[in-house]
Amino acid sequence: MLFLEAFLLTCMFQESPAITLDERPEIDSNLLLSARRGREPGLILRRNGVDITLKVWGEQLLSSMEVVCSLLDINESDAPYQAALNLQRRKIENAEETPSALMLDEMRDNGESFYHFARRKSLQHNRYFHQRNISSETEQGFIDEGVNSLQRQQRKEAADSGTFDDFLADYFVSG
Repeated sequence: MLFLEAFLLTCMFQESPAITLDERPEIDSNLLLSARRGREPGLILRRNGVDITLKVWGEQLLSSMEVVCSLLDINESDAPYQAALNLQRRKIENAEETPSALMLDEMRDNGESFYHFARRKSLQHNRYFHQRNISSETEQGFIDEGVNSLQRQQRKEAADSGTFDDFLADYFVSG
């Protein structure tokens, strides 16, 4: 979660121009290649029409996060954000430390398909959360928040007076 917080803050502070029609196929191709072959050593992607390895791109991204992590760690003696960043850096250096590699190793060790792996993990998480006790006050708080949320939704929907076309027109004017 610390890494995600630092990543989102880094994204917030960097310029992010709109994606052009020319960039879209390149981005789609990069996503597909990363999903299918992301742990492959030397995987080549395209960034702004130029070849770049996934590893170099990942290292550049993590380097761009260092300033944010340093700022977040200013009052922390153990530098948790820098530690979270370094954990991700190790995954770029060694693809066998990625979650997908660890999952595949576990499936191989257990001789199971993805379906059986996912089912086993689902049952494991189910047991974990059912064994945890929450106070009656916390449980009641969740129930109350659910009821309040539904009431707010109903009030919001009842107050809505425009058509969907009006909504879209307003959205694209103000967006």
